[in-house]
Amino acid sequence: MKEKDEMMTEDLVKEIDNSEQGSDFTLMLNKPLTYEDKTFNSLHFDFNSLTGKDFLDIEDEMARKGKILLSARLSGDFLTIMCTKACIEPVDADYIRALPIKKFEELRNAARNFFNTAD
Repeated sequence: MKEKDEMMTEDLVKEIDNSEQGSDFTLMLNKPLTYEDKTFNSLHFDFNSLTGKDFLDIEDEMARKGKILLSARLSGDFLTIMCTKACIEPVDADYIRALPIKKFEELRNAARNFFNTAD
């Protein structure tokens, strides 16, 4: 019974961690990433700081590039630009795209999860 309780506690901790991940998320890099003279060991994101204006600005930026947005949660371009806007460090979308693929997908999943957990 004790093992079952421990497993349930671990699952609850994971659930809490995932629900908090969307608003204040830190992406830990396995090794420092340098891009255009910017080097970071980690990146910090505040998705809760984004507004409706940010959403519309992202839509406008995509439209100027000829890209059609069907769903913000599913659009890699939308999520990448969203991460750029939410990032505390001064990075651009090209920096985000330069992340190792596993870290890039971890970050996009955090942004996607934000939509699923937002109040």
